Amino acid sequence: MDTWDGNRFLETAGVVFNGVSAKEADATAQVLAEAGFRSARVEIGWGNISFDNESKLVPHAKENMSIILQALQKHNLRPIILLNANSGNPVPSKLVKTKLKRAAKKGAREIYVSTTSNIKPNFTGLSGQAYQTMYPIITDVDAKTGRLKLSAPLTKNLNAGELKLTQLKYRPFSGIEYSDGKVNPYGAQTYAGWLKYVKTLTTEVKRILNTENKDDAGFDLEVWNELTFGSQFLDINHYYEKKIKFSKEYTLVQGDRTSKGIITLLPLTIQYIKDTENRLPNVNVINGFSNQRPWDNGTELLNGQNGFSRHYYTEYSANSLITRQSDSTLRYKHLYSNGQSVTGKEVFVPNHVAAMPEYWFYGYKTEFVVRDIQPFPGPWTLHSRYANNGNGQSAQVWMTETNWWRGPFADELMKKAKVRKTDPRLTSLMQQIGAKTTLRLLTMASHKGIQTVNIYSAKGGDLNHGVFSDKFFKVLKANNYKLTDEVRAAAGPQIKAMKTFSAIMREGQPIKNTRALHVEKVVEPVERLVWKGDGSTANPDRYNRDDLAILPYQLNDKRFAIAYYVVTRNMTQPFQGSYGLLDPKRYTMIPQKFEITLSNVAGIDAKVYVLDPITQEKENVVIKNSSPNTLTVEVNTVDYPRLLMVEEKAPGPLLTETELVAASSNAGASFSLKSNVSGKAIVSWGTYPARSSGAFTLEKYASKQDPAPLQTYQIPLINKDMMPALTKGYWKWKGILRPKFSEHYSFIMDTASCNASLKVNNQPITSGCGTSPKANEIYLEAGKTYELEMTLLNVHSSGKSFISLYWASETVAKTLVPADSAGINETTIDLVGNSPASVQLPDFKKGDGVKVSFTTNDDSLTTRFPNWDYDTRGVWWENQP
Repeated sequence: MDTWDGNRFLETAGVVFNGVSAKEADATAQVLAEAGFRSARVEIGWGNISFDNESKLVPHAKENMSIILQALQKHNLRPIILLNANSGNPVPSKLVKTKLKRAAKKGAREIYVSTTSNIKPNFTGLSGQAYQTMYPIITDVDAKTGRLKLSAPLTKNLNAGELKLTQLKYRPFSGIEYSDGKVNPYGAQTYAGWLKYVKTLTTEVKRILNTENKDDAGFDLEVWNELTFGSQFLDINHYYEKKIKFSKEYTLVQGDRTSKGIITLLPLTIQYIKDTENRLPNVNVINGFSNQRPWDNGTELLNGQNGFSRHYYTEYSANSLITRQSDSTLRYKHLYSNGQSVTGKEVFVPNHVAAMPEYWFYGYKTEFVVRDIQPFPGPWTLHSRYANNGNGQSAQVWMTETNWWRGPFADELMKKAKVRKTDPRLTSLMQQIGAKTTLRLLTMASHKGIQTVNIYSAKGGDLNHGVFSDKFFKVLKANNYKLTDEVRAAAGPQIKAMKTFSAIMREGQPIKNTRALHVEKVVEPVERLVWKGDGSTANPDRYNRDDLAILPYQLNDKRFAIAYYVVTRNMTQPFQGSYGLLDPKRYTMIPQKFEITLSNVAGIDAKVYVLDPITQEKENVVIKNSSPNTLTVEVNTVDYPRLLMVEEKAPGPLLTETELVAASSNAGASFSLKSNVSGKAIVSWGTYPARSSGAFTLEKYASKQDPAPLQTYQIPLINKDMMPALTKGYWKWKGILRPKFSEHYSFIMDTASCNASLKVNNQPITSGCGTSPKANEIYLEAGKTYELEMTLLNVHSSGKSFISLYWASETVAKTLVPADSAGINETTIDLVGNSPASVQLPDFKKGDGVKVSFTTNDDSLTTRFPNWDYDTRGVWWENQP
């Protein structure tokens, strides 16, 4: 389980600023900042560039953006500038006026106008015929007759008289060579135009923020918005009925990476931003093409790319989000968590409404966000929190748009309660639900490792997505756009709750290496059923304790703020159905008591209380038990985050000033560190991620029956990327294990082979196929040695097998199984409180990492560097300069 510092929550909190006017910007930004928000996403599309002078913004855009960006900067909200070419206004454009000689009906493929002198074929088209402007495109002009041929039939009737056309500076994105081999001169022009846009915009933003020649340009960039909304300009064939065929796409080659077509907009932008000649220091570049596709990951990150974004919206829907057996359920086989495979007819699917903001953190869909933020690899090995391209810079995962959409539920209530959308009871209820969903979303996302979450949106409407109440903007206007106490009071419950929650996090100090807390036990004295299982061990009854989120933040060396709540599946659930449809009490969860036991916390004489960020109330906590390293409390729990505040009597351990200094000779290193309290530190180093020097023996045999191996290798870990190609033959791995904890260990084989098996002390554990799952467990004792043997038979003459072996236990997070190092590359040092220390790491080389396990002198509390084996810190990376 993660324990973050309070700044992690604050760094995550952001908002989409679109819709906020220039007059509203200063007051809105100030209230957001007071509530703890740190970033604001602002779209400045390509269409805001001047048609006649591409080094300038159009005047109205320049004026508005100057006011908005300076307001954000003034209140320390970092702008996230969205680079986009929304097809409603994709590129620089100008109006072309003419007159339609005679009416044209829907379906017509040509029209007649009085004047053609200002019409540029292939760059001029109609407006209002489709979402994309310049549609249909005028493909041919007959100046004598005034006939204009169109790229597609009219979608609407046109009346005779004045006709307004749009001329675009660039044609939609296309290939650079037609299928007949002829060069398309316009293809490369559009890509070159994009770079002009990037240059002009970043130059103008620096000017507005006055950050020229500063260490930080003061903003970040997101390249593109969504592939399914307003993206017609990415493909010229969205503008033509008869599709244009191309034989070559625009291509960009950078080292061993080749990008083709529209995706080159990302590396082109990165290349410009990261070029020091352009003076844009500390500008993060985030991939927005990934917002609506699942395969972008940290391993394949482009050099200079800082991360990628996802747009995971959630909502209440009486149809789409009720999980139940369906035709698609019945067609497929299903895999339970215990590894059992069942047919669609046999599968158990609990009937429930999945309408919560954390939907994408659960495994409802394979594209769930946990793939990208879990601190160890999962089935999708390219994805994880610390995945990187070999340079140690893991991808930042952002959500530049997200929210729990209140609209469908508001619509349902309007029909059932027979009220209008302006009914104050309805708007108040929607904002109160919004307070819960905003807190839940930001708390869960920040704690699971999302770098930045921009809630859509600051001004999104009470009944839809608005963070501010609509009343705020009305009162602000009435006060001549000046922020007063009256205006602040109208901001709404979301802002109020965020302000209370963030105020606690602001009390903390930055902590790079937190002391991880652990949940030892959760007791639900009076059980509340979530759904009824089918009576099997694979599908037991589910209770609220199974959905209890416990999310610790460390504020300083002896103080923690632990967010906790029941992750209820349905935000519209009528907990108290006797109240009316528009009464907030109807949807208010009756508080439920839980007993929570935490470890690695000094429980004796700890001061404890609970703070509710929505009601602003403090609540006493019953301490059921305490010890030098545990604390058991009884707390009242609801369906949104409350903060369990814990202050220990004395400071606990923190490791600071950790630094790895690698030798210039590619071998050897030193590691420095300091602890705030005295204790013992065990330092070990070796191959990442195990950070130990153990090794396995790998033997290749011609067949399973052969007595002697053809080849023998020594490999540091059983990892598909750290061994020879597993060609045809019989392969055997052998090694010694020495677990550090006495508990059940699960072994997980990542392989596509059915001919793989694992034994520990000659006891069969798991095999590749058949009825046995690829994961199974065995009880191992701490300090005792065990013999591991794993085999794989590759019967194919062509092709290579692969395999990686992981283990995990209650204490050990999933990681590659390490062989016993027998004490090699491991040392124990005594640390004196607040005194720096340094350890020499002989034989340390590229690809190695170092880790530290620290225990206080009284053996009560522990801490680690890093908390996760796969953390990128403390590693000498292969591609690291």
